[in-house]
Amino acid sequence: MIKQAFILSCLLLFFLISTIVATSGANNVYNSLTIDDVTRTIDATKSNIVRQNIVLKVVNFGEKPTNFFHLTLPKDFAKKHLSFLKVTQDGQELKISHFGYEDKLQSDALFYEVELLKAIQSKQKIELRVLMVLANEITTPFPKKISQRDNQKLLYSDNAYFYSPYSISTQKTTIDVGTTIIESFTNSVKPSEKRGASVVYGPYMNQKPFAFSAIKVHYQNNNPYVVVSKVERLVEVSHWGNIAVEEQYDVKHGGAEFEGEFSRSEYSKGPSQTSPATFRTLTAKLPPTAADIYFRDRIGNISTSTVRPQSKAVEVDFLPRFPLFGGWRIRFTIGYNLPTHPFLSTKGDLYQLKTKFSVPFDFAPVDDLTLKIVIPEGAQDVKVVPPFEVESESREILKTYLDTTGRTVVVLKKTRLVPEHNQDVIVTYRFASTSILHEPLLVIGGLFAFCLFIMIYVRVDLTIQKSEAQIAEERELESAELVELYIEKQMQINSLYSSLESGVQKIRDANSTAFESALKNVSGTRDRLIEEINVIVKKLRDLNVQEPASKIVEALKVESNKLASLQRLATTKKAGLSSSKSTSEVAKTIQPLEKEYDALTEELNKIIDALNE
Repeated sequence: MIKQAFILSCLLLFFLISTIVATSGANNVYNSLTIDDVTRTIDATKSNIVRQNIVLKVVNFGEKPTNFFHLTLPKDFAKKHLSFLKVTQDGQELKISHFGYEDKLQSDALFYEVELLKAIQSKQKIELRVLMVLANEITTPFPKKISQRDNQKLLYSDNAYFYSPYSISTQKTTIDVGTTIIESFTNSVKPSEKRGASVVYGPYMNQKPFAFSAIKVHYQNNNPYVVVSKVERLVEVSHWGNIAVEEQYDVKHGGAEFEGEFSRSEYSKGPSQTSPATFRTLTAKLPPTAADIYFRDRIGNISTSTVRPQSKAVEVDFLPRFPLFGGWRIRFTIGYNLPTHPFLSTKGDLYQLKTKFSVPFDFAPVDDLTLKIVIPEGAQDVKVVPPFEVESESREILKTYLDTTGRTVVVLKKTRLVPEHNQDVIVTYRFASTSILHEPLLVIGGLFAFCLFIMIYVRVDLTIQKSEAQIAEERELESAELVELYIEKQMQINSLYSSLESGVQKIRDANSTAFESALKNVSGTRDRLIEEINVIVKKLRDLNVQEPASKIVEALKVESNKLASLQRLATTKKAGLSSSKSTSEVAKTIQPLEKEYDALTEELNKIIDALNE
């Protein structure tokens, strides 16, 4: 019994000593510093990215100098939302590393160790500036679903205090939401008040370490809630003076989900009024020397884009084929060419390439990005210096025209990017000057071999008949090309309806000729396109491909009915305006015709989608 009591006493003593040592070690991490003042400015004006600019005045009240300062964030918050972290002192960026220490009393705290420019001496005060960029649903739509005419409202959640392992003498937080339409905010933490388009918390005095008080701000925000779910950037270098860039996007509207029916006629009245939470324009800032810009999707080239050359960049407004509401997504490709100068520099046989890591959209976070940099064939000793830590780095081999051994492809992957990540990535490699002759010699050799082949071919009878499988394959390929050509023609016809719809909208009285004028303007183009489609149908039938031909004929009938429906709508509207009916009565009269027109449009789109599969 005495022996057991002795063992128990020893274990208890060991536990107490371990706890004291651990606590002492914890205090040694940050017990010599205190924060005299914190000024935190939170920019929540963007819908999907929140930036926190924090000014810290740090004092060393201990007896020994220290070289490090520690930032902390709640673990779950940091792992989900923190995308970018930057700390500067006297205008110089400081080195940040994840700190392995865990506070026993604050197990949910994630530490970041900041190495200062030089040690803080006893009683010395320094100023640090911190930039935190938060994304990945840092704001959430509330309500989660809205109709076409509703405004989008967001909910931002945070801590009223600066979360820190140090005691703080005074602090103040300002949350700027960019609008005076603030539905509500947490006001149980005093003092707190609304000031115009901002909510101010503080000043708060003498806060203990790891102080936390949850706050929420509910406000209206119709800024584009653009989220790039996935993007693949391909940068192909040619020593013949060109750098080709192509980017494939998967973009979604991450805001409040759209519910109800979409009305094209309502949208055409003015998107900012009738569809405030939607967006249709994506503005990119390309290098000032960008040329041969293209924008396309799975259907083909999209010509609705505007290019504005500037001194430091080329701004391009890309307009997808349809507007994006909450929950909707689009996939598209953009590309352009750049001259090698000033992106590619050389010193002897050593080449250095500088290219941007992320996307040219400065308003959208990127969930998943893959950067592929294609180096010319024959390059040796390829090295890459990313501007920050990436999830993975690998090499691939790409074989394309005039290649023998293939080109080296540097592949970098990273998740959770924000515009601050769009920094230069540097690739260096060695390339012998004689290697550039590889492709011209291949061309010359190929031409010589071709001429030799022709000389032999014209002297030998090699006539053979095509097999049934080859004929069937050619027929299938030709029919697929004809279907694609039809879809292109049909899309041109569909684009004519915007002016016809506008003509209906402009009818204000019984004598209005707006619709008739619009119909007259597009009739010639429409008739020509229908004739071309009839030729396509005939070619398909000649190939004995009946199913696509039947669907195209069906689509032509639906399109004809669609035009007739729009004509009846215009006639009915004019007839209603000529009578003594009120505007609301006229609108009620033409409502069934509008629904019929929308139904025919949807039916036509379904047929096109079926052909496109």
